[in-house]
Amino acid sequence: MALNKSYMVKGMSWRECFEILSLFVLIYYGVLLLLYFRRDILQLARQGFRKPAVKPLTPKERNAVSQTAKSSDTVASNPTLFSSVHELMEELKSLFDAASQKPLQKQELLMALQLTLNEYYQLKGTPFEDAVNNHIMQQGLVQCGIAITDIEIKQLW
Repeated sequence: MALNKSYMVKGMSWRECFEILSLFVLIYYGVLLLLYFRRDILQLARQGFRKPAVKPLTPKERNAVSQTAKSSDTVASNPTLFSSVHELMEELKSLFDAASQKPLQKQELLMALQLTLNEYYQLKGTPFEDAVNNHIMQQGLVQCGIAITDIEIKQLW
């Protein structure tokens, strides 16, 4: 049985080969884009390339935005806050560990938290305050079985 080589393409150049491969690659990625990003493509087709209309901010909203920018600038320019937060979290961890070992009343836990937070007064009013508050509420419930409300948290600071 002799091998017939007449089925091989002899007249195809490298350029034609790359053109055909490029066409298949474009079709392949086009199908992938349509499968995974069809909603975005449809929205872009409906909306066009114009920017969505943005309503102007009211003076109250502008003030809130500027206050947020100022507080984030303060945090970014003061690296000691990061170390303070880390120290506070370590103290809170040990406090909650001790409170879970020896059951405390809610008022006792709140007093211990207040004494701890008073040492870190520089964190009040920073974006870290919210993170610390959330941590206290979560750990109070998980480790001690004590639900601490937002009002009680604000009184601690």
